Amino acid sequence: MATGELRIYKSLGSLLRVYRQWREMSQETLAESVGVSVREIQRWEANSRRAHIDSLHDFSEATGIPMQVLAALNIDQPIWYSLRKRRFAYSKLDEVQFIKFFSHNSYKCSQSPEEIIIHNDRITNDKQIKQILSSHRDIYGTEMSVGADVIKAAAKIIPEFNRIVFDHWGHYAGHTVCLPIKMDIYQKLKKHKVFEFNLTAGAMSDIIALHEGVFYFYSIFISNISVAQSIVANVYQSLCTQKIKRPEKYLMVRAATTTEVKEIYDNIGAKVVFSRKLKKEHMTTEIVPTMYEVKLDAEIRRILNHAPFID
Repeated sequence: MATGELRIYKSLGSLLRVYRQWREMSQETLAESVGVSVREIQRWEANSRRAHIDSLHDFSEATGIPMQVLAALNIDQPIWYSLRKRRFAYSKLDEVQFIKFFSHNSYKCSQSPEEIIIHNDRITNDKQIKQILSSHRDIYGTEMSVGADVIKAAAKIIPEFNRIVFDHWGHYAGHTVCLPIKMDIYQKLKKHKVFEFNLTAGAMSDIIALHEGVFYFYSIFISNISVAQSIVANVYQSLCTQKIKRPEKYLMVRAATTTEVKEIYDNIGAKVVFSRKLKKEHMTTEIVPTMYEVKLDAEIRRILNHAPFID
């Protein structure tokens, strides 16, 4: 079953059935996690009863499916959604704009049918980190990730680059986790002498004070184009206002695990550092994981040339 690509859903019942199949979950298990009866799950899947708004909130919290997706399908409004990527679009055009937003220096996006009010906050507590790591494991196809203490340390050093986004209902809608590391640690990552999940909180460094280092964008999740605009604007605004004295001494690094991210980095001219060699049957991501790097001074110049939201 293809769970990575966006596909159109036309009812809440259709999404629930596919979700349970993907998770290999029984109606009983789903009912218990959401806090409703099995009979209620059966009614939803048969589209014979609309879900109560409180149940949708509980369902979103339990599954990670965005509230906007559940609310739309509950009133039979078709919506495009990817289970693995947890990303949605109100139309195929929205998805096209999502790609253009990043890969063609087009930083303006149109409003969705429902204007999404979002809150972009610093990562500060265990609950937020638990949500982030759960999403990370789905999107990046791994059970092994950095520890919560590593994210906490990174968020204290560069809070502007470690953010979590919530929709206007207060549900989790996206995040960015950036690890500030020294060049020598990055070189070990490149040469596979250490792996991300081996990193400790002590490996996080104040690279701004050190006047050199690597902004390692370890994990990014964006549920829709409005969240993309908020996260990108915040990161780019921070990069351009940090008053980094010698940006040529820094790198921005990110691993691509989806076709969209690969296309984005290819289009901005990022350098391929390595591509992991995996047999197809061993792959848990959409594409072979590929690490990209770009010099910070070059990226800042590109941002200032193309991003209208940077003062």
